[in-house]
Amino acid sequence: MTEVVPLIVLCSPDLMLAVRVEGVAVALGCRLRTAESAAAAAGIVAEAAPVAAVIDLAAPGLALAETVAALRRLDAALFVLGFFPHVQRELGAAGRAAGCSLVVPRSRFMAELPQLLRQAVEAGGTAARSTEK
Repeated sequence: MTEVVPLIVLCSPDLMLAVRVEGVAVALGCRLRTAESAAAAAGIVAEAAPVAAVIDLAAPGLALAETVAALRRLDAALFVLGFFPHVQRELGAAGRAAGCSLVVPRSRFMAELPQLLRQAVEAGGTAARSTEK
């Protein structure tokens, strides 16, 4: 029997961020796929069933409420971690209102990246196991 490697999808156009998140994801025993748009993220969720989605709430052109709603329609158990620049508090509030599982300022996201990804994967994996029963 082969072991399934948990997948995390990152919705952000920031390539430097993607490299850092991928390094942490791999260290945690996960895979990472990046999506530069909400539509691309939804496509990944539909085809690959990730355990978690990480969303840059400040990504240009991101329709936050619609993006989170689309991801939730595809997978109600998906753990959605949103992060935002601390000077744009309204994005944090919008992320919470949209239904993100957890929303943190970008500074905390970067400082606690391993812990936050671990939390997202564990929560997403637990939810996925409970829906399989």
